[in-house]
Amino acid sequence: MAEALHQAWLYRLALGTRASLDLRPGAEFVRTLPARMNCQLGSIVGATGTPWGRSRIIPGDDDGRVALRETEIEGETARLVLPLGHTALCTDDRVIAGVLRFLKSGRFVN
Repeated sequence: MAEALHQAWLYRLALGTRASLDLRPGAEFVRTLPARMNCQLGSIVGATGTPWGRSRIIPGDDDGRVALRETEIEGETARLVLPLGHTALCTDDRVIAGVLRFLKSGRFVN
């Protein structure tokens, strides 16, 4: 979504001009992040499990804001994909349980 909307005035108003550019795939901010972290890295993402996702604007599966393909992080050791929209990821019990499990064991599933 950041790639598709970074020039839209409403998007820039909501996120600011800097964040709207930093969130784009391949942005300078992303390129300057450390290539490898010295820790386990897991990601929890939302997706529909369908080829089209929630958004008509974002190609492929997505959570309504971020394309599933844009959530892949090099070096991640665990990944949990849930059928949730972007905003719901913050409060869903499965996400909270997954975070706690990952912090204890480095895995999202038992």
